[in-house]
Amino acid sequence: MRLESWLAGDGPLGLTVDTELRWLLRNQQCRLGVAGPAEIEAELRRDRSTEGEVHAARCRAALPDEAAKAEAWRVLTADGSASNYELFAVGEGFWWPEQHLLTAPYVPRFFTEVPATARLRHGWVVAATARSAFPRFAVDESTLLLAERLVADDQVDAGVRRCVIDAADGTRRSLRVRQRYLAG
Repeated sequence: MRLESWLAGDGPLGLTVDTELRWLLRNQQCRLGVAGPAEIEAELRRDRSTEGEVHAARCRAALPDEAAKAEAWRVLTADGSASNYELFAVGEGFWWPEQHLLTAPYVPRFFTEVPATARLRHGWVVAATARSAFPRFAVDESTLLLAERLVADDQVDAGVRRCVIDAADGTRRSLRVRQRYLAG
């Protein structure tokens, strides 16, 4: 409700709801499931820039919907026509803690399908896509095991392996914090 009022121009005194903030608010709504494709398209009509297209891709990937996740995954792993910025936005928008049940099947798929995009894309884009699409909220031992297997495979693109090493380190630290917190 509050986000919608801000989008309607009724934000806190002194706060200008510019294009970037509008997209940030819309992305939050999409992720929470209170906005959908119609609202994304309406926002895109307001912002016909290249940045608007990128923000729209992020919003679509954030939707808590099986079809939206499947389409976002297709863009990440099989769409050779998506721009680099769109790829990174889709990776950023895909994973959310409150959507863990919806995205759980994609965690193991990340470790086989994203590295395979080296046949579709080249250079730094492969690694940058892996970095943005890493399942950062799948904080558990099984994610670390999958990461270790990927890193040990010298057939995987070196840039992807480096990104997974870094991201898995963050997962490992998060898991240790969680374990200490739960231990009391």
